[in-house]
Amino acid sequence: MPESWDVELQGVTKYFGSVVAVEGLTLRIQSGQFYSLLGPSGCGKTTTLRMIAGFEHPSQGIIRIAGQDVLGIPPYRRNVNMVFQHYALFPHMSVEENVAYGLKQKKVSVPEIARRVQQALAMVQLTGLERRRPHELSGGQQQRVALARALINRPTVLLLDEPLGALDQKLRKAMQLELKSLQRTVGITFIYVTHDQEEALTMSDYIAVMNAGRLEQLGTAIEVYERPRTRFVADFIGLSNFFRGEVIRSEGGLVVAVDRRMHLALPPHSGARPGQRITVAVRPEKVRLAPVSSDAPSGLVGRVASSTYLGEQTEYRVGVNGLGTIIARRQNSEIDSATPRLAAGELVQLSWALESSLILPEEGVASHEREG
Repeated sequence: MPESWDVELQGVTKYFGSVVAVEGLTLRIQSGQFYSLLGPSGCGKTTTLRMIAGFEHPSQGIIRIAGQDVLGIPPYRRNVNMVFQHYALFPHMSVEENVAYGLKQKKVSVPEIARRVQQALAMVQLTGLERRRPHELSGGQQQRVALARALINRPTVLLLDEPLGALDQKLRKAMQLELKSLQRTVGITFIYVTHDQEEALTMSDYIAVMNAGRLEQLGTAIEVYERPRTRFVADFIGLSNFFRGEVIRSEGGLVVAVDRRMHLALPPHSGARPGQRITVAVRPEKVRLAPVSSDAPSGLVGRVASSTYLGEQTEYRVGVNGLGTIIARRQNSEIDSATPRLAAGELVQLSWALESSLILPEEGVASHEREG
């Protein structure tokens, strides 16, 4: 067990009238982690962040920050700071004045303020811009000012509510790497709210995937992508092909009969039982496509309906009789004379490695807890 938890939520529930925004949420966030709350709009992630900050109060449950129960403690007395999507900078103040604001409110000495402001601006690469006003800065620079203002108070936890949402895609990707690097440098626990799966995968030590106010899965980026525990997680994070069927016993092991038209072998130790209804998920990048002769097809065969160029990859949608459309993605670096680009209408054979089949429960939404 780790030495310390910066944030603990135990059985936290939040009602807004008859609406359950967060239900029975339990999380433990270790000191110094970059921790993301990921999910669609309305899943409860921002409400959770606001309860940690003290802007909302839980209807049930316990919230601790650095071991202290913070129920009833106002936001300004909690050792946390929050960065919003809209940075809420004071337009009439300079960069320097915006960053120094919190320290002035705490009556910190003028020399100490000056020292810490310069230190904070250097940390976010804004040295030399002290006298500028927010309207004279780019979106990325404004975001850095908001970060410096939040970090200068040396909080135990920094809470970030979709802070990159207002940036264009190229700058957003650059800022993801900068934020991750900054978090490593300062060593402060970051709790980051986002609906962007790629953003969470890029930056996070741990990801809590939320749905309808509940925790669906908690794990590292690799765990939630490669080993999703529910259909929601497999569908929300990245793309997946889904096959529903019943597990049957077959010579050589267990297989899934999908709508009586196709048999899929299961990976060893899948935990599936004969007679069980399950869903098998396969990521598009795991699906291999190969041209086949139209007069002698074998195995799982379909016809290319469309191809979409995505830069690094090409996405193929393949129609398979009785099963609908299966999505496959191929790296464009692998396309050459030996494995040419496939054309619409071409007959192809589809296959994937046994271990690429992800076994998911057929029904129900599970809450999976893990200490992170």
